[in-house]
Amino acid sequence: MIKRAQEHQPTQERIVFKGRLLPTLPSEYREPSLDNELITPHGAAPANPFKPEVHDQQRSIAQGTLLLYESPPQDMPAEFVEHVVTADFIINTERGKLDNFNAYAEFLKHNEVLDPSLAEPIDRFESAQAPIAEIVNILLNTRMESAEFGGLAHPYGYRMQYLEPLRKETTEAIESSGGVVYPTISPYRSIVIQPVVESFDNGTKYGGERIIGFIVKYKRDYGHIPIPGNDTEVIRVVERQVAAYRVDEASGFDQSVLRAMHDLRDEFPKYINWGIRTPDDPQNKKIAEYRLRVTGCSGFIEKAVQTDSLEDFVVPLETKIYGFRDKLPQVQKPDLVARAAIEQALSDSLAELPPSESDAHLFDY
Repeated sequence: MIKRAQEHQPTQERIVFKGRLLPTLPSEYREPSLDNELITPHGAAPANPFKPEVHDQQRSIAQGTLLLYESPPQDMPAEFVEHVVTADFIINTERGKLDNFNAYAEFLKHNEVLDPSLAEPIDRFESAQAPIAEIVNILLNTRMESAEFGGLAHPYGYRMQYLEPLRKETTEAIESSGGVVYPTISPYRSIVIQPVVESFDNGTKYGGERIIGFIVKYKRDYGHIPIPGNDTEVIRVVERQVAAYRVDEASGFDQSVLRAMHDLRDEFPKYINWGIRTPDDPQNKKIAEYRLRVTGCSGFIEKAVQTDSLEDFVVPLETKIYGFRDKLPQVQKPDLVARAAIEQALSDSLAELPPSESDAHLFDY
């Protein structure tokens, strides 16, 4: 049994992140790791959430986290808290649990013969009790395709002080395995912007739509780890963050962007529904991205993301770090036979050329 380092319930004076005083935790909330020495505040979700002993533990953690999502530290529009922030947590808690389990179940299907030394680490991995170094070791020594390293729910900035310990443990695990950690100034990529809307009856065929917020998801490449004896793949490590964006005027969100989006919807109600999730097919995805761009929405939000804006309209929700097997670009081996044939043909063609006047003296004896 591995006992994890304990974190104490911080006092108000200690809750500082990037020079900003973070909100005080609701008095009813208690950090789960204080009552369970086998977990940390930033631990990964369980690979097997359906184990009986894991189910009760995770239910208690989810209930405490939901309390934070439902308890904004300052006045915020109630519809934003309920339909943007809390709804995203409820939906993605179940989705994330299933995604983790499906990835693990896919690994179990292959009945891979494992080194006996991995039995206990995998049991801890199933139960959300494995340190990140153990999770990295499992990925390196099995055919498992992906795994979550750690995750932190930090709605409104609650518990944000645990983000640096998550990154520190990840960095140490990567470097101790011979990997490389990229500079933290690396730009975010794969920024996904999803408007959240309220639909209403305006007496028209397609009805009206009002944007009440955004869910914004963005990733940055954290590092990579070489796989011993494998020159075609690496473990790619990615950090993914999720934030909710307020749109009320008091938050400082650009109201001209909001008006442009509403105006475009009013002009083309048959074709535009901001509440529909960005489609996966490339053509429709390009169309959705174009609409966000022409209204100024993507430019405004992407700037806030890339500059790590601390404006009131940015409401941090969660951070996850995960690793996955990624194939390295194939370097095409030179075709030596073809190269020799080309060189011979070139040599033959040069030999057939008459010497130039400037080279004539080379043939005088």
